Amino acid sequence: MASSSPSVWVLFDGDGPKKPRACVPCNARKVRCDAGAVGAPCSQCTRRKRTSDCILMPPPSKKAKSQVSYAQKPIESAPFLRPTERQDPTVPSNVESTSRRKSDRLQRHSDEESQNNWTPSTSFSPSSRQRVDGANRSHLSVQESPVVPDEDTCLQVFREMSRWETTAESESPSAPRLQAGNREVVEYQGATNSITILGEVLAPRHPRRLVRIHLRDSGQKANQYDALDGLEVADREFLRVKGALSLPDTEICDQLLKTYFECVYPFAPVVDRSQLMREYTTGVPSLFIMYSIFANVAPYTPLSFIHHMGFSDRLSAQKSFFSKAKLLYDFGCEKVQLRLLQGTLILSSFILTYAMDNDYRFWLSNAARLATQMGLHRNGMVKELEPSSRKLFRRIWWVLYNRDVILAVTGLNNVRKLHDDDCDVSPLTVDDLGEDTWDNEGDMGGSEALPPISELQKQYIIENCKLSILGSQFVNAFRKPGKAPSASFIAEFAGSLVEWRRALPTELRIESVQEWSSSNVWIIILLATSYHLEAIFCRAQHELHRHKDQAMMERAIKRQQSAMYELGTIIQRASLHDVIRFCPLSFMTCASTNLAMYIESALDAATTEDKKLSIKTQIHAGLASLKEGSEHWSSIKWTLRMFEAIVARTGLSLTQQGPEQTSQSQLNITSMIPLAPANYEWFNSSSPAGGDLPDVLLDFDAAGNLGTVYGSDTQDWMQDFLGTGSYDFSA
Repeated sequence: MASSSPSVWVLFDGDGPKKPRACVPCNARKVRCDAGAVGAPCSQCTRRKRTSDCILMPPPSKKAKSQVSYAQKPIESAPFLRPTERQDPTVPSNVESTSRRKSDRLQRHSDEESQNNWTPSTSFSPSSRQRVDGANRSHLSVQESPVVPDEDTCLQVFREMSRWETTAESESPSAPRLQAGNREVVEYQGATNSITILGEVLAPRHPRRLVRIHLRDSGQKANQYDALDGLEVADREFLRVKGALSLPDTEICDQLLKTYFECVYPFAPVVDRSQLMREYTTGVPSLFIMYSIFANVAPYTPLSFIHHMGFSDRLSAQKSFFSKAKLLYDFGCEKVQLRLLQGTLILSSFILTYAMDNDYRFWLSNAARLATQMGLHRNGMVKELEPSSRKLFRRIWWVLYNRDVILAVTGLNNVRKLHDDDCDVSPLTVDDLGEDTWDNEGDMGGSEALPPISELQKQYIIENCKLSILGSQFVNAFRKPGKAPSASFIAEFAGSLVEWRRALPTELRIESVQEWSSSNVWIIILLATSYHLEAIFCRAQHELHRHKDQAMMERAIKRQQSAMYELGTIIQRASLHDVIRFCPLSFMTCASTNLAMYIESALDAATTEDKKLSIKTQIHAGLASLKEGSEHWSSIKWTLRMFEAIVARTGLSLTQQGPEQTSQSQLNITSMIPLAPANYEWFNSSSPAGGDLPDVLLDFDAAGNLGTVYGSDTQDWMQDFLGTGSYDFSA
C-alpha cells in the first residue's frame, strides 16, 4: 500500500518561499487550511462550525527561521517497508550521503551549542522537520529537545522545566519526532521532586511540570537510517526469523485495520486514527502498535479470513500476533513513550493463558505506570496540551480507568492500579470524541478505512465512563479490609445506579432499536455492564447482612435476582440476534459471572424446586451463550469447560437428576461426563463426530470432591483454574 508518489526528505534553509500559516484547529487536526488565503475563519472551521476557535498559528521566530532544518527520510533498509514504499531509487546516492553528513554536523553543533550556552529562559529549538510532500504537516516547525546521555538526564529535565517560550503544539507528546538511536521520555514531575523545587526557584516563570527529553541509546553508534539501531546483529536476526520485523501482506493489514476501526476502536479509542493511517500508508508504522492491534482484532475476524491468513483458528492467529508484539516490546524496539502506552493498553484487553507471566495484568500495570508518569491523571497537565493531544490523552486515560475498574469489579485483579484520590481528570465529553479525518486518496480509500464515529458510539463511551466511576465507588467501599460500607453509602449507591439508567439518552435504550447489528451493539454492552455491576453490588450487600439483618438480606437477594434476570435477558438478546461476535471479552465476563451466580442460587438450600427448575433454564441459556462466545475468545473455552463439569456434577442440567436423587453407586464415570449429548442438543450440533462423547471425563471421590480431569487435552486444567487440589461442592 504505497502512497501515490515516493516520499523524499531533503535539506533546506530558511530562504525558500514563505509557508502559509494555518489556524490552530487545522494545525492540530493535521489537515489543509486556507486561512492564509481567505482569512479567518477558514473553510474547514466554517464547515465544522468552529469559527470561534479559528485563530492563526503564531509565526515562527527569526531564530527558528535562520536555522537549517533536516528530517529523517523513510528508512530504505527497514525490513517492514514494502518494496513500493521504500526510497525512490532515482535519488542519487552522492546527494544522499552529502545531506547525511551535513545534517549530522548540524545536529552535533546544535547539541553542543545548547548545552554550553544555556540559561533558564533559553528556548531550545534544534532542527525542525519538514517534508516536501507534506504528508506530516503536523510536525512542521516544531521545537525539539537536544539529545543527551543518561548522565545528563536530570539537568536536561531541569532545562526543559525552565523553558517556557514554547507553544502547546511543540510539547505535544502525540506527535513523535524521535531520531533513530534515541529514546524518548515524557514525564510529569511531582511537586516535591528536587528538580521541581529548583525549577520553581530559578525558572523565570512557573515551571512546566510535563517535560519531554530525548536520551541517546548506549551501545552502537547512532545511524539515522537504521530502524533497529542499538540492537545486536544476533538480536536483529532473531527478530527477523520470528517475523517481528515485517508486516503481513497489504490485503491482510487493510482488512485487520478495518476490523479494528469497526469493532475495537469505538470501545477503546486510544490511538489517533488519522496519524495511525498516515504512518501506515507512508510505510513508517509502529510495528509494536500494529501487532498489538492485530492481536486484539483476531477474535473479531471471520474464520474464512483467519484461514486465508494461514492460521487454523482465531487463537493461533492471536498468539502469533501477540508473540511478535511482545518480542518488539521485550527487545525495546519501540522507543516512543506514547506508543508504548497505547500498545500496552491495547494488549491488556484479552487473555491468552493463565500460566503466562506477561498476562493482561502485566500490560495493564505497565499502561498505568506510563500514563501516570506522563501525567495523564492530572487535569491541569492535560489542559496544557494542544487540542488533538489533549483529546487523545483524555481518551487514553478514561479507557485505562475503565479497564482498571472492570477488572477489579469482576475480581480479575485483586488490587486497583489507579487511585481516585490521585486523579482529577474530568469525564469525557462529545468534544473529546470529535471527528478526525484522513485526507488520503490511496488504496484504502480514506472514508472506507476510517468509518465515521457515530453519535451512538460517542454516547456509549461517555456513559461508560460515568458507569466506571460508579464501579470505582463500589470497589473502594466494599474492598477495604476491615471496614464495611455504611448504610447511607449503600442506599446512595443503589440510587445512583437507578438514576444513571434513567438518565440514559434515548439512543442508548433498547426500545429504540429495531434491528441489532455491529453499529448498535454498544447498547447491549453498556446495559450488560450496568446490570452486572448491580448484581455484584447486591450480592456483596447480601453477604454483608448475612446473619445480621434478615430483612435487608432478603431485599438484597431479590434485587440481585432481578439484576441477574435483566442481565441474562440482555445476553440472550445478543445471542438471538447474532451480535455476540461483536462484543468484547468484558461482555463475556459478565455472562460467566451471571451464570456462576445462577448456579450459586440453585444450590442454595432455601431455593424451592419450582424456582430451581426456572434457574436451570437460565443456566442452560447461559451455557449456550458462553459456547457461542468461546468460538471467539479462548479464555471463555476454559470457563465453559469448568461450568460444564460443575453443571454435570451438581445435577443442574435440564434432564439430569439432582444429586439428592442420585445414589452414590450411580456416580460412575459415564454419568460424570459434562453436558452429555443426550442432555444438550446444541452440544450435538457442534460435536465433530455428530454426537460422540467428549474426551474429557471427570473423577470425583466418595466425599464428592473433584479429583482429576482425564482426556486428550491439558491434564490439570481444572485444578489450575480453581487454584486448589480439590473443590468441595457441598460447601
